[in-house]
Amino acid sequence: MQVRDAGHLTNATKAIGYTALGVGLLLDLIVNTVIATVLFVELPREWTVSSRLTRHSEIGTCWRQRLALAIRKGLLDNIDPNGIHRG
Repeated sequence: MQVRDAGHLTNATKAIGYTALGVGLLLDLIVNTVIATVLFVELPREWTVSSRLTRHSEIGTCWRQRLALAIRKGLLDNIDPNGIHRG
């Protein structure tokens, strides 16, 4: 993101980056469909894990909210440039 914001992306880095993003999105869809479905004991309503975590952590007070908050805080917030991961 820093290289992009600085305007230093070349066509080669864009090709590699977009390929990596595509693979990452496919992996996200699979994890959302399989692993997150098992963890949250529900079929997905969203396409990505991040969207599902945002929905569960911002709405409700049940065990799903606690699980979503734990995943967001423990795994995603630290690597998000803004410090708070949102879907």
